[in-house]
Amino acid sequence: MTPYRLLGLLGLTPLLLCAQAPYDFEALTGTYVPLDNAPALEFDMYDYEDGWDDPEFTAQLGFTTDIDGISFNSVTQIGTGTILFALTQPSAGYIPTLYDLADLGFLNPKNPSLIRWETTGAPGEQVFALEFHNCGFYEEVFSDSVAPSFVNCALRVYEATGVIEYHFGSSFIGPNITEPSFSSLFLQFDPDSYMGQFLFLNGDAANPTMTLTDDFYDFYYSTALSGFPPEGTVYRFTPNGNTLSVPETAQDELTLSVWPNPTADRVEIAFAGRHGWVLVDAAGRTVRRGVGHDGIALDLTGEATGTYTFRLDNGLTERVVKH
Repeated sequence: MTPYRLLGLLGLTPLLLCAQAPYDFEALTGTYVPLDNAPALEFDMYDYEDGWDDPEFTAQLGFTTDIDGISFNSVTQIGTGTILFALTQPSAGYIPTLYDLADLGFLNPKNPSLIRWETTGAPGEQVFALEFHNCGFYEEVFSDSVAPSFVNCALRVYEATGVIEYHFGSSFIGPNITEPSFSSLFLQFDPDSYMGQFLFLNGDAANPTMTLTDDFYDFYYSTALSGFPPEGTVYRFTPNGNTLSVPETAQDELTLSVWPNPTADRVEIAFAGRHGWVLVDAAGRTVRRGVGHDGIALDLTGEATGTYTFRLDNGLTERVVKH
């Protein structure tokens, strides 16, 4: 199942953003370099005995970087083809293609699809790469297609610059594949409610345009790419110093309440309307951030004891004590 079929069952309220995207986008061309010497996903991580469809796995970057202020040092596939950069709330993640990928090894054990990754370069200038190599399509693999489609694509994360790239290799899209595709990068993402900000690409696959939205339906039903990107295409997202923010609802009541407070673990926070929020520790570091509608629930089990400040984008603050 593609993650968007799952997400499409959820109802979310449209919301306009009041800031520029924190990433600039450009489409480039180059030579696709497969990760021929990188270790591949091991058999015990497959979700089927004879191959994989949506395996759950975590790959370590070997360094720590951030995406729109969210720190991460690994990437995790959560079982639906979605890769998360951080298993936090809020999180961030990516899907290079909407196609539902699966292992061609189901059809021919001598022609498996590989998920492999590696980190190269000197400390401070390392590059993490995660590749989906020779990957088939769920609807063909599980219907014993005679001439199955395949794609090659990779994620690259650059330690020194925070740049994120999607690289696309050779591909064959057969006539049985009718579902369109698009690429996306999502930010300040709540895995529980699927609320967040979405940077999605559409139009000409060789030179698409990027759209920033907080409207899930705009994201989900957006115009798709014209096809799988041509071999050698690179989609580059470069941090530009902007941060995303969420505007205050005009008629919100200026109320904010927190309970229980102090708390040992879970805290309920109530406010009116839809707001962006941050949780800041005593040293002024942002430890959580997100978007909520008429309140949120925070699990502080993993946070250190101490005093935190919860702040809404309308300026209201409340002290939260974790003991």
